[in-house]
Amino acid sequence: MLEIEMFPALNGDGLWLRYGTKDKPHHILIDCGFSGPTTPAVLAKIRERDPHFELFVLTHVDSDHIDGAVQLLLEPEITKERFGDVWFNSWQHIVDAPEDGDELGALQGEYFSAIVNKKKLPWNQSKPFQGGRLMVPADGDLPSATMAGGMKLTLLSPNAERLRALRTKWKAELKGKLAPGDWKAALELLRDDSRYASDALGTGEPNVAALAKKAFSEDSAVPNGSSLALLAEWKTKKLLLLGDAWPSVVADSLGRLGYSKAKPLHVDVLKLSHHGSRANTSPALLEMLTYDHVLISSNGNQHEHPNPETLARVVHDRDNVTLHFNYETEFTKPWIKLAEKKAFAAKSSATGYYLLDLP
Repeated sequence: MLEIEMFPALNGDGLWLRYGTKDKPHHILIDCGFSGPTTPAVLAKIRERDPHFELFVLTHVDSDHIDGAVQLLLEPEITKERFGDVWFNSWQHIVDAPEDGDELGALQGEYFSAIVNKKKLPWNQSKPFQGGRLMVPADGDLPSATMAGGMKLTLLSPNAERLRALRTKWKAELKGKLAPGDWKAALELLRDDSRYASDALGTGEPNVAALAKKAFSEDSAVPNGSSLALLAEWKTKKLLLLGDAWPSVVADSLGRLGYSKAKPLHVDVLKLSHHGSRANTSPALLEMLTYDHVLISSNGNQHEHPNPETLARVVHDRDNVTLHFNYETEFTKPWIKLAEKKAFAAKSSATGYYLLDLP
């Protein structure tokens, strides 16, 4: 059994992986969207299933990934017994990142760090990290960890350069609020923060070939560059879970694993970076991949994601690819309609929930 559940996260991400057997499932939670819609949805499933999570991955400090995670950790159901480990790069992990020649959520990052510390949750304790930063080294093997139940996770992003860039942004956002890494002050601010109280596609048919050929320009947002990206492997299945990572960083890591245009990596599931934005799925990265299922998590409200150029690149000259949208919007409906007469398929949900079950 391998299931991937997308939660209603508005323009953000909230993913729940289940693998193993129906009688003995293992669980991994990745991001938690916004506190309004996402946290209650995740909590309802936690209360229903009472899971032990092998891992909670918070990819980075953008609000559409971390906001709901702060609220989740405040809930009484979240104790140190709930998680086997929590993966997150806080200020303490980026302040001394090694030197080698959109709305940020730094405040939420301090909140999250302070709660993790207060509740004594295990933090970056998996063997390759041992409490240190989550980072792809400049050379040598990529860090990987195998969770209980046999799920192998290989870190593809971020690298040292991207973590160094985050430091300046983090400090600037916190200026006048608190000193980075002051968790006592963060908890005091959190108590008074009311938020935590208990490219348009249009209606025409997309021209896939023309959109796919448009020039690509990579993301330059510092928080996105710091995002964790993972290659998850369980038995014969492979999942590429990209958070909001930069495609050049991911492609470089895949190259170090031996993959290329001539020797592409096949993944059963590709979770598009940054909700299918124009700048986070490059032609160069896609040339290194083959895939069956593509997940896009966004309601399109803030940035009109997913971008039509990205979707065109993903399906152009590819057979038997299925797009999975957790919202049906003006930006996804044309692709669902187009799929009826093309080689690819498309499915969506009207609720924000979407469950992909891989046999």
